[in-house]
Amino acid sequence: MLDTVTDAHYAVPVEAAFGSSIGAHLRHCLDHFTSFLAGTAECRINYDHREREVTLEQDRIVALDRVRKMRESISRLNTTILSRPVNVTSKVLAHGASAQEAPSSFARELMYVVAHTLHHFALIRVMSSILNAELPHEFGVAPSTLDHRKVPGASAGRVEA
Repeated sequence: MLDTVTDAHYAVPVEAAFGSSIGAHLRHCLDHFTSFLAGTAECRINYDHREREVTLEQDRIVALDRVRKMRESISRLNTTILSRPVNVTSKVLAHGASAQEAPSSFARELMYVVAHTLHHFALIRVMSSILNAELPHEFGVAPSTLDHRKVPGASAGRVEA
């Protein structure tokens, strides 16, 4: 996506997406990966403590560099780290002062961060359509949906109630 979208499309606010930009959504996802990776050293993940580095929202090249570094860090994780238990903190209720905590594992949290990112990629895909910016055909589509679409007679992947 970062190799495809233009600098102008990357940073422009899209009203239909709460006034945020493609860059803002990507920065949000990178924040979650940063929280996850910091947690591997601290044995605690707090998804609410994020840097919200504005440069990542505005500069596509800075974001591309951060994604490359993030991928390298994640590729170094091994099964010993991923199988370790971890306490996770995240505020999931709009009202109330305290965040919620739950036990998990690093493997499960990596799955969460990837799924969370995929949903933001779906939003980015919609935003790119509004901006008339082309993205790769499969960008923002869940792997399970892509697999389902390969089944003869399967639906086109629309969400059904």
